[in-house]
Amino acid sequence: MKKAIVQVGYTQFLLDTQKALTLLELLAEAELYEEKWRKKEEGGTTYHVYSQDSNEGIRQLKVIPMAFYHMAKMAGKPEKAS
Repeated sequence: MKKAIVQVGYTQFLLDTQKALTLLELLAEAELYEEKWRKKEEGGTTYHVYSQDSNEGIRQLKVIPMAFYHMAKMAGKPEKAS
């Protein structure tokens, strides 16, 4: 089964292609939640729930070949730079 990289914000996740499509469909239906901090004199923190604009957020789907998946899987987690 093909794999797909789904990017949400600045984090990339790897899923089976069908699950990746399902995730993107679910995110497209979700409302956005946001906390805005303001100075206490301006009312303090406010909370907001609203519908998405189709251009909001960073979301990508990239299908990768299984050979690439297996190569990356063998490499494992990268070492931290010293």
